[in-house]
Amino acid sequence: MNLLVELLIAVLLSVFDASLSTFVGLLIIIVLGNISVLLCGKDNRNNASRLFLGIFSIYSVIAYIYSLSFGPSEWYLVSDSMRYIESYAPRTILMFDKTDFYKCYFEFADSNALYNASLNLWAMLGNTIDDATVYFMTLFQTLFGCLSGIVLYRILSKNLEDLDAVKHAFIFMTCSHFLFYSGVIIRDIVIVYFYLRAFEIILNKFSTTKLLEMIAMMVIVWGVRLYSGLYYGGLVAFYIFINTYKTRLKFVTIPLFAIAMIFVLCSLLGSAISEQTMDELSGYVDMTMESEASKGGLILTLYKLPAGLSQIAIMLYAQMAPFPSYVVMKDVANFSNLVMSLTVMVYELFWFLTFYGFVLTIFSKKGLRFLSFDEKMLLLVAIAFILVNTAHPDIRRMMPVYPIIYYLSIKVKQLMNDSLWEKTSRQRLLFVWAGLMAVYLAIKGF
Repeated sequence: MNLLVELLIAVLLSVFDASLSTFVGLLIIIVLGNISVLLCGKDNRNNASRLFLGIFSIYSVIAYIYSLSFGPSEWYLVSDSMRYIESYAPRTILMFDKTDFYKCYFEFADSNALYNASLNLWAMLGNTIDDATVYFMTLFQTLFGCLSGIVLYRILSKNLEDLDAVKHAFIFMTCSHFLFYSGVIIRDIVIVYFYLRAFEIILNKFSTTKLLEMIAMMVIVWGVRLYSGLYYGGLVAFYIFINTYKTRLKFVTIPLFAIAMIFVLCSLLGSAISEQTMDELSGYVDMTMESEASKGGLILTLYKLPAGLSQIAIMLYAQMAPFPSYVVMKDVANFSNLVMSLTVMVYELFWFLTFYGFVLTIFSKKGLRFLSFDEKMLLLVAIAFILVNTAHPDIRRMMPVYPIIYYLSIKVKQLMNDSLWEKTSRQRLLFVWAGLMAVYLAIKGF
């Protein structure tokens, strides 16, 4: 029955988009999504199938609505999408320079070679069948968004009852940044999917096969965004370390692991990537400061704080970006723009409550005591990832680790089992959020 509903949605959206290619794109999402459902445990498949139906229905419709805001020389909120549409949608043959891949993987060029080639192939498929419409091109990102929902469900089901896992996965997938970035042509949701797969592997028993899978996924992410791929290598190292730590021979294996990591770090520091990274980080800081200077933004002030304190302050501020969220409404010109803006406002408030609710739980209820050693270390990895990205505090660069923060916050609340405190803390955070809005309005106005 779920499959029939999914096919019906695909047919209707294809009619609206007037494209046979769109139907094929949606069919690919349905097929791969249901394969992902089959990878769930036998007892979990029915609920996983219902979850996929819900996510697919919302994500595919939202992607269609969003697509109406984009086209050649036309964009709303996300300018990069227009560039991808203009460059790749018309392509009927594979157009790329083989040296791009060499530069990407061997000269550390942040050229997005693999993502660009994938978009090119996707456009070729659309143009071969019928026409690579904006909506069809968007579906490449929607695919990874839908698949991410099932992976998140599998992660949550480790510590939650099945129906609770479905509920929390659905809430996250429809209220977080994932919904927005699955509906625009931009590479971040692709990266998010592979990070989610890494977290799923890390939270399960060690397997050499899974380690090799992580290494393969690191290579993929590297081709999508260089620095996301390099940090993914850190996740691979973390997976090895956590399992090395648990062995009986840890007094031998840990020093060997440390020596290997020192060698890798020294090699990276001695290579061109070190200087390139510093130049790029400096460039991001300059770009951000220039942008904020024109708007009179708070980030400009936070950058002037002492090193270390500045990064922590920017990290905390970025978790409620864009602030104030209603600023995205000022250029709304049509229904599509309105839906996009409302989605941003929803994810800003949702993540504010989630992130700061978790922070409040950790400090006021000693929430870390409910986490295992592995989970505490994984939380540190997530925080480090966010701090690294404060050089250019764009929320989409930080969101690959948001699912793990969400997972840990849900686990702590479940084990703490204090619904009254949870309700009270949420009300307090809403009061703080409203207060910050009021202060901003009083100082800046609309």
